[in-house]
Amino acid sequence: MTRGHGKSDLKRQHDMPTVWLMTDPRIATPDLLRAIARLPRGAAIIVRHYHLSGDDRRALFDQMRRVAQRRGAKILLAGDAEMARAWGADGHHGRMPARVESPGSTALLCMIIAN
Repeated sequence: MTRGHGKSDLKRQHDMPTVWLMTDPRIATPDLLRAIARLPRGAAIIVRHYHLSGDDRRALFDQMRRVAQRRGAKILLAGDAEMARAWGADGHHGRMPARVESPGSTALLCMIIAN
């Protein structure tokens, strides 16, 4: 296998969102939901809010996911990949078990879960 930027690599780069929103618990929920509703199509959101209890975090995630879906935005859950999958996230943001990098690349910070 050769390394480099073939057509499939260019397609993957093209599909990567160019606008990312990382949630911040200092932003009031109504303001956060309004911001998500104004994101451009194809944007991505990383839901952090670690300080919330599991149930409260899930409820907020579900609210954000509904708005994100209307905008055609991807939503990623910060933390555990299994939890992100169980909650219906498009991926997760966090540590990967192993880093695989090719020459000239930067480490990928998120994993998109294949549908």
